[in-house]
Amino acid sequence: LADHAPRDLELLLRLFRDAGIPSAPCADMESWLKTHAAFMAPLMSAGVLAARAEGLNWASARLVANAMRSGFLAVSKSGARIVPSNMALLRRVPTAVKTFALWGLFRFRRVRESLAGDHARGEAEAMLHDLELLSDPEPFLGRLRARLRE
Repeated sequence: LADHAPRDLELLLRLFRDAGIPSAPCADMESWLKTHAAFMAPLMSAGVLAARAEGLNWASARLVANAMRSGFLAVSKSGARIVPSNMALLRRVPTAVKTFALWGLFRFRRVRESLAGDHARGEAEAMLHDLELLSDPEPFLGRLRARLRE
């Protein structure tokens, strides 16, 4: 772990694990945060778009999947790593598969509700904007951000 790790990190990890929350320390927090944004901004955007229409249509699911791919690409172009390993694996999933998964998941009301709170639109827009600033603009990030403003 990096020198700036909290003194009580092991205690925190044990508390999370005892509560049933899988936890692992990450020495590269900057990469973790960028990867988190690349995954969560499109996912939260999907929740906002799906809540408007009681589901995510195919075109919106494809836009979200492409924005996720663009977000991961922006993270890599910035010199950061895609971490944790499950996100590195998700990055390799074909866009068509992610599109189908998103389209199917957002058919469920509970999924839509969990990702479309009052804060979701603004937070997703901010993260998409920050991802665009990491490298050469990735077009799907801007397109998804524009859809949120409609």
